[in-house]
Amino acid sequence: MSRPDSILSDSQIKQIDEKYAKLSDNDTIELLAYLKVVNDEKQMVISDIKPSEGLLLISEQIWDIKKDFQKIKTMFELFVSDVSDFLSIKNKLESKKLSIEEVNINRFMLHLLSSGKLFVDFNENQIKQKYSKNSVEFEHIHRLANYQYDVNFAYRFCYSLRNFSQHIDLPIHRVKAVSPDDETVIVDFYIDLDYLLNSSFDWKKLKKELLELRNESSHIDAIVLVEDYLQAIAELYSNYCKLFLELNHNRLVTLKSKLENYNLEHARYYISKISKYDLKHNPGNYNFSPIATLAEIEELYIELSKIGLVNIVKNKEKN
Repeated sequence: MSRPDSILSDSQIKQIDEKYAKLSDNDTIELLAYLKVVNDEKQMVISDIKPSEGLLLISEQIWDIKKDFQKIKTMFELFVSDVSDFLSIKNKLESKKLSIEEVNINRFMLHLLSSGKLFVDFNENQIKQKYSKNSVEFEHIHRLANYQYDVNFAYRFCYSLRNFSQHIDLPIHRVKAVSPDDETVIVDFYIDLDYLLNSSFDWKKLKKELLELRNESSHIDAIVLVEDYLQAIAELYSNYCKLFLELNHNRLVTLKSKLENYNLEHARYYISKISKYDLKHNPGNYNFSPIATLAEIEELYIELSKIGLVNIVKNKEKN
């Protein structure tokens, strides 16, 4: 990124002194700056516009909204990462990159059970803190998780399996490896239903389902279970993002409308800071602090478009 760093002439230094006559050399000059791309090179363009309190207030509100979304996304990505680690173990074992003796599969299973529960609890707590436990917003987000619990066996079983793992024992009790030939290895991870049902853990209403499953098989395939659990949490993520959009869309539209009154470039904006002395004698010594404007609002909608919640329509350039 290129920055202004040329040595100024005496006449240019004089112009700065005249322009900022009320400032001492130690005073800081703050101006808006934006990032511009010219011939694939990023350049910081420093304007003559001082950042107003109104613009900074808008920026702060956009950052707050973006931070709320980033929390949802980060917690979901944490869960997805744990699921990916778990599923990759099967591939590594079957490709003989690891041996069964080297793998503690329960460690990966425990991680994803915990991060799945954390994803739900964290997002509900965020809404509770912002709107209160008795709010319509909290009732809405809590109902989303309750729905998954009611309709999705993998979700409600993993919910209880996490508690079982915390208080009783590890969830996976058998790793099965079959070699139909010298080149192929097929690996499966099993959760033993008899062991679960004979333990001291209170499965509550889920016990009836587990007994019915045991009549069909003595185990649950952990890979299939985790894949179904991922689908349930992914659906929750989409619904959480939809709720986020419902709670923030009108506010974002209002903020965007206010920003348009500032006639800003469609670019990333910063506050440039430099002392009067440096502006005259070391003009490349700027500090840049990002502020949120139109680009950050657009980023939010692009992220939401990736999960099908909004459609991004680009304006055609006029000839």
